Amino acid sequence: MKKSKPQGSVQTLLNLRDVIDRYLVLADYTVLCFVSVSPVNVELLSPIEKKGLIDDLTSSLSGFDRPWKFYSISRPVDVNPMKDRYMTMLETAEGVRAQLITDALEELKRIEQGQIVERQFVFSFSGTWEHREDTLTSAVQFVEALATNGIHAEIMSRHEIIRMLGVCTGTITDSLPEDLDFAPLIPAIREDVE
Repeated sequence: MKKSKPQGSVQTLLNLRDVIDRYLVLADYTVLCFVSVSPVNVELLSPIEKKGLIDDLTSSLSGFDRPWKFYSISRPVDVNPMKDRYMTMLETAEGVRAQLITDALEELKRIEQGQIVERQFVFSFSGTWEHREDTLTSAVQFVEALATNGIHAEIMSRHEIIRMLGVCTGTITDSLPEDLDFAPLIPAIREDVE
């Protein structure tokens, strides 16, 4: 028996209509607004600080009456371009700068032993097309609640939503370079600094 392939586009398969401004619009005109949250390294906090952060977050978000969903999106990161750039920089570097670049290369070799994964933490809020401004208002309130606890978050732009969808569905192509332009999360040595 021959299996039939799904017909139609990725948008049809995933129930997507469009990405307009800061909204993902589904086929039934449900809108989703996404908030990207910067990771928090709790390993640097003492047990008392961790408990305080958790209590503060719980307090800030418990009064938040709008439902939301949480996504942790992972993708592998290729560090070879960074290694190549450092090797080129090392050819002309001297003294302390050469030592810093050598140390950075050693660190890249060390972390490359395991799989390097970039994680993006995203919350989504949904509503109807007619009430999309209420959905955006909820997302803004959520960002403000996190900010009061020192956690950086921002509402995702159209390009960020498209990039996120591409990562989730594996449909990122080189034909959308403006949607793929983002700063690396790995600290890097700059060439233009003396």
